[in-house]
Amino acid sequence: IANDEGKLLGPNEEGEILLRYVHPFAGYFGNERETRALLTSDGFIQSGDIGHMDARGFLFVTDRKKEMLRYRGYQIAPAQLEEILVQHPAVLQATVVGLPDPEPPHVDLATALVVSSGTEVTEDQILSFVNGKVPDYKR
Repeated sequence: IANDEGKLLGPNEEGEILLRYVHPFAGYFGNERETRALLTSDGFIQSGDIGHMDARGFLFVTDRKKEMLRYRGYQIAPAQLEEILVQHPAVLQATVVGLPDPEPPHVDLATALVVSSGTEVTEDQILSFVNGKVPDYKR
């Protein structure tokens, strides 16, 4: 598991899953450019999958890299946040998107919610609910 700069990450740190086989990957037939894009300089295959390993060495795949947002220097999976949002009793559907921001961190997270008819829920209630279920960097 590595971050965007290729630094290996520790237990429970989320990053791209890298693979290396016993037999070296020969590449895509007739497509040298895609082969170079797929491999790291030390021969690992960049899977495009995001995940982490726990302290016992179990691998958890959480999302695809192309579906990720870079927020405060971290890769954020919108689907993970959406899954948490719909656990709130008032929320029926949720979508999380990144909004461009000229100031660092250059992306703000925004959500659109569909709530149950006749239900009143405040932004603070939603934020409090989510903040209790995510690490600091996703808040």
